[in-house]
Amino acid sequence: MSTEIEISSEIERYPVTTIGDSAFKFCSGLTSITIPKSVTSIGKKSLGYTDDDKKIDGFKIHGYLNSSAESYAKGNGFEFINIEETTPQAWDLDQDYNITIKDFVVMKKLALGISEVGTVEDYLSLVDLNQDGKFTSVDLVLMINKILEA
Repeated sequence: MSTEIEISSEIERYPVTTIGDSAFKFCSGLTSITIPKSVTSIGKKSLGYTDDDKKIDGFKIHGYLNSSAESYAKGNGFEFINIEETTPQAWDLDQDYNITIKDFVVMKKLALGISEVGTVEDYLSLVDLNQDGKFTSVDLVLMINKILEA
């Protein structure tokens, strides 16, 4: 089972507006969920709880400000992440909203032509940190500095 899911705003052209009580109660491996604006009602203990009603440590809810997602997260003590403010930064190659050594490793692999995720050309806008139109060791040094700042 995936640890992160995104709820669609529509299923077969019908809007998704409700997440029922205990909807994900037996999904104890779930650590993060993204909820669309269309959801206006979230039932009791439908997200972030195990089958024995214990909170899932580190559970995160991604959603929009002033939404049912935000209300549910805050009302249940879960971390709320505003989707509108979470565009990954250019050097966040794994797009997890954190600049870590993992991003550097992905960048180094791209520099060596080793990639499970694409080619340097696919990622040039992300890896060209000094914006000179090329991917060079200067970009790697900038990445290391950014990681050290974090």
